[in-house]
Amino acid sequence: TPPAPPAPPGNPASSPRPPLPIPLILSDSLLETAGASLYTVPTLTAEIMAEGAVPARVYYQQFDPTCGDGTIDPNHVASWVIEHWGSNPTGWFILDYEVPHFHNLAKGLVDPNNADYIRTRDSFVAALQSLKLQFPNARWSVYGLPSLPAWFQVGGVAHTHVSIPDPQLQQIVAQRRALVQAIVDECDFVSPTIYARDAERNYPPPAA
Repeated sequence: TPPAPPAPPGNPASSPRPPLPIPLILSDSLLETAGASLYTVPTLTAEIMAEGAVPARVYYQQFDPTCGDGTIDPNHVASWVIEHWGSNPTGWFILDYEVPHFHNLAKGLVDPNNADYIRTRDSFVAALQSLKLQFPNARWSVYGLPSLPAWFQVGGVAHTHVSIPDPQLQQIVAQRRALVQAIVDECDFVSPTIYARDAERNYPPPAA
């Protein structure tokens, strides 16, 4: 069992935040059918929106010129929010920082004391804390976390969720959950990446 990673910064004192309504489904795009996006079907899109669906506002890492080291500057995010939605917005906001942030987080699977892992994890935590304090009526999350790949390498053999023995799968799930738990704990909602398939050509065939 790998040692527990160092604890991230503690929660700062904050004013009470309004209760969070519980969404049923969150998606960064409408589902697709027959190879065509539902955005091309105005009637169906209108029906979905009529059910109360609301778009999330995504802050992409290319908006942040200082994120190349795997950190997040909440001041850049805050300026973007204020420019577009004012100083007291409501709604759903997602931080989409992937490269090198996800690579840095993955280093924690090998070494929970890795400096890149700790720096990126703590930067996510600090950014979320800062943004929640500044915008208490908005709701915040991080795109792609928690994450679980479709394929796993176990003993040099590729497995899917179906072919891998359950004890090993549960261990992998627990390790990946612990890797980002401090970040997820600061999120108001989760925004995982869900894909229907993953190209087998990237991996050797699963064990028979």
